Amino acid sequence: QPASLARRQLTEHLRASAEFLRRRSGQQTLLKSLQQDILRRARQLHPGFERLVIVEQWQVLSRLTRLPTSAISDALRPRPPQRLS
Repeated sequence: QPASLARRQLTEHLRASAEFLRRRSGQQTLLKSLQQDILRRARQLHPGFERLVIVEQWQVLSRLTRLPTSAISDALRPRPPQRLS
């Protein structure tokens, strides 16, 4: 039970942190931070990851996550700035 309590507390902390960043800095900042975290973790799990071309990086991430490459590219592609209407 202590492990599940710690996991729940971590989840709550991550949600609160994400919500704070979203409100304070907007979605673009939060998205960029998450993208950087994903790439940092990939470099730890796959030696030489940073030397791969982008498409090969997406393929590695696809294998690691079991997600389609299209989902990986959608998640990691830079987003155009949002216009306020």
